[in-house]
Amino acid sequence: MSEETPESLEAKLAKPTRTMQIVVAAMIVVPLIFAGVVLVIGAQGPQDPAPIQGEMPARRGGEVVGHLALVVGLFCLFIQSVMQKFVTKQAVQNLAVQAMGEPDRLGEAYLTGLVVSGAINEMAAFLNLIAYMSSQSVYNLGMALLLVASTAIKMPTVKKVAAWARATAESLRGE
Repeated sequence: MSEETPESLEAKLAKPTRTMQIVVAAMIVVPLIFAGVVLVIGAQGPQDPAPIQGEMPARRGGEVVGHLALVVGLFCLFIQSVMQKFVTKQAVQNLAVQAMGEPDRLGEAYLTGLVVSGAINEMAAFLNLIAYMSSQSVYNLGMALLLVASTAIKMPTVKKVAAWARATAESLRGE
């Protein structure tokens, strides 16, 4: 079992962390670009279109979709954190023996959990943006932005991942 210096651990984690920063940035930027498209399309549509037969059920359908998207968004805000911890824990358990001597392997587990969490948020953000298109509810737009922000605050840094990997390796040694 070799002892990792902080510099060597951070050097080993630099490349996978940079890759995950790019992935997380895409999970942030793509929904924001789509939100811009949705807002531009919505602004170009007629504000009070002429009534169409059967319009009331269609409007109700848009409201229902909007409400369902909000519920899914709230659920995803909570479940993404649980799933991140679950996936990370499973990966740590699979790597436990190797990870005590190679904490950089734990960094990979952390980053895998982060991607799962970001993907859940991204899916719910897109759902809320699509719901916004039909319902024009600012709540759906707000939920989408909240989900994107939830991913943004988790942006990995080499220092954060290395500190987590060291702490987890220490706790594994203690068990």
